[in-house]
Amino acid sequence: MTRAQLLMLPPALAISVIYDCLDPETVAEITKKEPITPPKQPRFDLALYGSSGVSFASECDLSQIDWHMGRAKTSAESGSQYAEKDAKKYEKLKEWRFWRAVNPTAIWVGKRGDTENTIAAPPSNRPMQYARTGGNGGGSSGASNDEGDFA
Repeated sequence: MTRAQLLMLPPALAISVIYDCLDPETVAEITKKEPITPPKQPRFDLALYGSSGVSFASECDLSQIDWHMGRAKTSAESGSQYAEKDAKKYEKLKEWRFWRAVNPTAIWVGKRGDTENTIAAPPSNRPMQYARTGGNGGGSSGASNDEGDFA
């Protein structure tokens, strides 16, 4: 088959013709694949502090993780007093994002704070907001509920 005839073939057929012309060693090298290893589930949950309380990365879907990653990246690049802490948070969120992208509906089980084998709620774009406990993340130690009263 001439080059001109090969160029007139549909692409899928042309690739098949070219593939048939290769020597066995080249075919073996092309078809050799590395096994795909899925990401390991994060062992520790990541608390995400906001004005409404605390949510956890384990209960966030991809859109929520992306939002928190954007927030952490902006803060890390700003050079503020929290830049170093937010750079570390960004790296941890990247791990969560990779795992959540492969497992979009998986329910996470792991360690949250001092509690082993915590079973998280299913991932959501509106994750549960938990009340802040004293000393974890700044702000007041008493979180307010929806009615504006202090809990």
